[in-house]
Amino acid sequence: MTDESSGDAGRDGPVDAAPHAAAEDGPARERRETAEKEDKRRKSEEAENEEKAERDGRESDPDDTRDSGASGLGADERADRMFAVNNYFNGPVSAGDSTIGIAAGTGRPAAAKVTGRLSDAEVRTALRHIVHPAPYQQAREELRKAHLVVLTGDPGLGRRTGAISLIRDVTEGLVVVLSPSMSLHELTERSYTRGRGYIVLDWFGGQGHGPLQERDFHWKALRDRVTDAGAHLVITTTPRPGAPSAESVAHIPWRRPDTGHVLRERLGSGIADGGTDAAAASVPDECTMADLVEVANRLAQGEAPEAAVTEVFREADRQRIGQWFGGEHVEPPTSGHADDHDGGRQRSRDEIVEITALAFMLGMKQRDIEATALRLDAALAARMPPPVRPSTGCEAPQPPPPGQDVLPQRRIGRFSHDLVRVEHHHADGVRQRIPVFLEANDRVEVLRELWERFDVRFWDAVRTWIDTVIAEQRFRVPTAEGLATLAASALDEVAETYLEPWSRGAADWAGQITATYVLWVMCRDDRLAPVALRTAVRWTTEGTNEQQETGVLAWSGALGVRYLSEAIRRLMRIIVDASDPLRPAVHVPGPALGLDAAIALGALFGTLTDQEQSAGELLRRVEELLRSTRPHDRTRHRRTLALRAVLSVLTVESARNDAPAVALHIDRDPTVIPQVADLWAAVIVHRPVRRSAILALWETLCALRLLSADADKRSQALVASLAEALPRDEHEDFRAAFTTIARRPDEERPFAEHILAILLRAIGPSTSTA
Repeated sequence: MTDESSGDAGRDGPVDAAPHAAAEDGPARERRETAEKEDKRRKSEEAENEEKAERDGRESDPDDTRDSGASGLGADERADRMFAVNNYFNGPVSAGDSTIGIAAGTGRPAAAKVTGRLSDAEVRTALRHIVHPAPYQQAREELRKAHLVVLTGDPGLGRRTGAISLIRDVTEGLVVVLSPSMSLHELTERSYTRGRGYIVLDWFGGQGHGPLQERDFHWKALRDRVTDAGAHLVITTTPRPGAPSAESVAHIPWRRPDTGHVLRERLGSGIADGGTDAAAASVPDECTMADLVEVANRLAQGEAPEAAVTEVFREADRQRIGQWFGGEHVEPPTSGHADDHDGGRQRSRDEIVEITALAFMLGMKQRDIEATALRLDAALAARMPPPVRPSTGCEAPQPPPPGQDVLPQRRIGRFSHDLVRVEHHHADGVRQRIPVFLEANDRVEVLRELWERFDVRFWDAVRTWIDTVIAEQRFRVPTAEGLATLAASALDEVAETYLEPWSRGAADWAGQITATYVLWVMCRDDRLAPVALRTAVRWTTEGTNEQQETGVLAWSGALGVRYLSEAIRRLMRIIVDASDPLRPAVHVPGPALGLDAAIALGALFGTLTDQEQSAGELLRRVEELLRSTRPHDRTRHRRTLALRAVLSVLTVESARNDAPAVALHIDRDPTVIPQVADLWAAVIVHRPVRRSAILALWETLCALRLLSADADKRSQALVASLAEALPRDEHEDFRAAFTTIARRPDEERPFAEHILAILLRAIGPSTSTA
């Protein structure tokens, strides 16, 4: 972006020092003085225009009616707020155990990226033990003939692996995974590269309504587009009941490969055919490919077939937890108190309250769980009052005799039974009691049992309780994990009772944060991640002002990591729409939303860096956004937001160590230094954020000193690249401002002088007059 910085960026006059002027005589002095006056006039005019654009960008939209409690926040405050939401979720507070989904393990894995280019290693891994199902040959022939095929079926059937295999059968070119939210029109309008294969996984962009003939026309247009480009496209989707398929493109129902064939392919000669057949016969029909692979892995490790199948499908765990709750479900009696019948042995109210509190507060200290359980007990008493004991007379109850008033010692027996144990952890030298479930997957089964056994009165009490506990920050992450786990059994309950009201601001900013956290946790599960994506897309494009704000927040974290291209596209679109003066007002996002979208790009950069994911695509797109603007035309408002996005990238801190994320990015890959320097130059010459940008540069250099074994080399390269990117007439002002920051009283003087020496070599006093 050197070309932009040199001519288009708004600039003020010198801030800290005046450039050196050589002594001149006669006409030369007059020419120099005239040029200096013209330069000062130009700088003053540009600075005035830039500041006006900045003020315009900060003005509130009178038609913006959203009230999230933060509409009056400035840009820096909004950035701090969003960065804090991400860092709290990604930081050490989120380091306990968690289990989501049927086949999940322990720990809190990061959301894996599912869109973008697939590397050769990823393709090889996917196809290492490929077994083709019965529909494969038909799909391959259709793809070769029409260049486009649609695979329909439920998640877990191996559609992703099948799609990759189909693409690799017809082309050796690059494989690119597109966003599942793209509409038929968007898929048709995008460009395709000859020889490449494209995949859309779990596509839901075609779920709009319309006549079949019209949709068939769009399918034909897409087929022709891909064919003319010499590319190939495979789409996987879940069929909608009663929805007819377009005739112009083959929609092939997908099936899971034969169980025995999959096991034999993965095990080879490592197990006798009898063992493979026994395991295959025990696998349930609704088994997913992920579960089947896990069975094969256990068999390869020497487990007996029956034990391997039982462990993967957790039949013993389900039976154990079902027995704890009261055995098998039975039909309710035909008379009497049918509404109070639970079947089997009854668990006490205290036990149900405690196990519910643990399911939603897993990872918290015992004291916190006990305190929240008391609040749940109070909420439950309002919805399902305890039975009233019959009176034994008219006399008021008398206190017990002295010495017989015994306090209940409840903690001794609490959390000590077949489902729960108490672990002792040390944090900062302090020993803590942490209740956990006996087995990693017990949380899933406990919530499933609670959902199946208790009626709306119980769940209304849980809702009231959760609405109160999320007011405290420390309870939001475990609550979100509990709700995401419940979503595996009761997705409609989680969506309708929590996500939708919270995203609309029903529980204020705390609810919007927790709704975002739920989506982020759902992204760890392959079956729930598409649901999280659809939810965020709907909030961002069709939601209320508060829902749009929540959607932007969701794109800034784990959801954006998993669907990176989609997140960048959505955030960029909001920035462009919010800053377009010619767009009809009814369709323009509020200015605060555009600002949030710009900040979200920086927050997403921080999340990518923390999870050691590539941030190259994001930085390229931010550069492109900035290059598409100028300070004085109709794009000037967009430029203000683009520069805010750049500043957010350069100032967001890592959740791991509070260092600038850009310092981690530079240390891991020094080849990005010229790109980063270009971004820095763009914000340094932008007067409204100049000091923040220079301060961020200083903090990055300080962080490199602690993070990098090659700190000097990295620092010298960064300063040298910045000197090249900055316009020459900015060098002296920049050097003076940077020196002022480096020589603050609280900075370490030897290090500051060392960095200033590096700066002086790159930007000396003479460079401004060269």
